[in-house]
Amino acid sequence: TVEVPPNPLSIKALKAIAPNPSIRITFSVHNHAKKTYTLSFPTAQRWDFRILNAAGTAIYVYSDNCEFEQKVGASIVNNDDKLAYTETVDLDDLSQPLAPGTYTVETVLANYPEMRAQAQLTVQP
Repeated sequence: TVEVPPNPLSIKALKAIAPNPSIRITFSVHNHAKKTYTLSFPTAQRWDFRILNAAGTAIYVYSDNCEFEQKVGASIVNNDDKLAYTETVDLDDLSQPLAPGTYTVETVLANYPEMRAQAQLTVQP
């Protein structure tokens, strides 16, 4: 799952509480199976996400702004365990200003393209 609270998001409210408004994105992977999985990663990157405007154009891609150690790693996920990754994005880092409308947040587990989620984010003035 992916969460982007609060949703809907008020730009005016965000600017009133912080000089540099930001949004928080959380991606969770939950193991509902009865067995344990070992997830392997070729680098230190564990997930990626992008924010798309209504036209489907990416206005932010997490991995474009990061350098990941070239170090192999793994995560063990037992039955009913959950992996969760959270990142805060400054609105100034977007390629275009966040205007009122509907956006899509797409997330994916690094090295596992089948483990993905998306959510709609509604932005109000």
